[in-house]
Amino acid sequence: MRAAAIRQVEGFVLDYYYEEVELSLRLWDADWSVIHDPSLSIVHHHEWQGRDWTALNRKILRNTILAAMLRYPAWLVPAAVSQYARNHIRRSRAGFDEPNAVRATRRRPRRLARLDLCSGRRARKLPYVVRHRRPVRWETIQHWRGLREQPTPL
Repeated sequence: MRAAAIRQVEGFVLDYYYEEVELSLRLWDADWSVIHDPSLSIVHHHEWQGRDWTALNRKILRNTILAAMLRYPAWLVPAAVSQYARNHIRRSRAGFDEPNAVRATRRRPRRLARLDLCSGRRARKLPYVVRHRRPVRWETIQHWRGLREQPTPL
C-alpha cells in the first residue's frame, strides 16, 4: 500500500476482522485504486484447534456492522445491519461458526446469536460512530458490490 493513500484516508479504524474491507471502501471513495482478485488467497498459519469460533464470528459481525454504520449512506445502514445480523444468526444456527463441523448431524440449542453491538458494553461504541461517521458515496458501494461478479482486472 502507498503510504500517501493510507495517510489520506487516516489509516485503519477497526481492529482486526473486516478492517481491510472498510479501508478499501475509503480508498475507493478517495479515488485510489484497489485490486480485488478473488482467485488470490492468503494462508494464515494458526493452530485451529481450541479457537473460540463463536467469539471470532461475533467480532466479525461487530466490525461488519460498525463498518456499515461508519461508511454506508444513512438510508442503507438499517437494511445492511439487519441483513448482516440475519446472516450471522442463520450461520450460527446452521453450525457454520466452526470450520470442519459436521453440519448435517450437529445439534445446537435454538438460541439467537447475541449481537455484541447491541449489548450494553458495545453500546459504548455508538458515540465513536457518531463522531467518526464519514459515509462513502453510493457509487463506491455499488463498485464494491459489483466486484463479486467482475473482479478488478490486473
